[in-house]
Amino acid sequence: MWRLLRRLLPFPNVLQSFGFWLPSVCPICLAASSSMEHCLYHCSGVQMVWRHFDKIFGFGSRGGISVREVFQNWWLHDSSSLGGYACLLPCLVRWTLWAAYNECLYNGTPFSPSRTIRKIKSEALLLSLARKPRCKGSMGSLLVAEGLIAHIYSPLRRTTVWVKWMAPPSVRLKLNSNASFSVHGVAGGACLRDASGHLVVGLCYRLGAASSALEAEALALQNAILWCEVTATRPHLVEADSLTLAKCVSSPRELIPWRIREPVLYIRACLSEWGSTIRHVFREANQVADALAEEALNTDPKVFSSFVLMPNKVKLAMMYDLRGFASHRIVRI
Repeated sequence: MWRLLRRLLPFPNVLQSFGFWLPSVCPICLAASSSMEHCLYHCSGVQMVWRHFDKIFGFGSRGGISVREVFQNWWLHDSSSLGGYACLLPCLVRWTLWAAYNECLYNGTPFSPSRTIRKIKSEALLLSLARKPRCKGSMGSLLVAEGLIAHIYSPLRRTTVWVKWMAPPSVRLKLNSNASFSVHGVAGGACLRDASGHLVVGLCYRLGAASSALEAEALALQNAILWCEVTATRPHLVEADSLTLAKCVSSPRELIPWRIREPVLYIRACLSEWGSTIRHVFREANQVADALAEEALNTDPKVFSSFVLMPNKVKLAMMYDLRGFASHRIVRI
């Protein structure tokens, strides 16, 4: 787009100023000189493409105007009901036309307006899957019918919720696990507490190489579960702030990424044997495990069996939970 708007695309009339001479016949229609204005807008075959989208949106194409003016007509249009498509589509059309021009010039492929239109719609459809459009009113239904977007997505509402750590049922234990994945290293932390919120054990440990935060979360939870298995300390409930990990462990039908398959299967087997469950919590309800994971980056692996032995940052987070304080979080619903 930068080259296009500054007229620097390598068309024959541009290359002549650099001492390069190429055939100057338009490879699309074979009836006029090859220039940016002609090949990307005024050519008869290209005009069929522009007229198709002009019919859908009702703006954009105006006879006898330049490439720059075409973009201005699209971009200055009130596109609040189009979810940004008034800015996106002309760029996509230009790119597809430029690719088709090069196919005609270098590969001898005949230009087909219908094939070009299908390709533009296909690319727009893929973009709508990657970035959810929020078109309003009848325009959204029209774009779906034309095959330019996959679905119409209503804007999500934001609300504030209060989050805090909840104690397990009486005579039961709860395990919280978290991982720290950064340029400083990979480490894990876990905290086991009773129904009164008092510490049973706190763990902080370094982890091996991990390719992602999800893999670090899985390895951290695996180590915590392994410690519980070795010491015969079985938590009734396990909490992690990774929603993907919680789904992989709790749902047998969930597709497990291959890098975390072994840890997930081990965690799933142990929880099934213990009769325990796992659930996702927000980070605000997992602050003690998070503080232990960060502490593991700066110290050797440690097991804390007493509250007074834990680092000050971990103590503060645990006192915050013990007093029942809540943190607010903005979520989309």
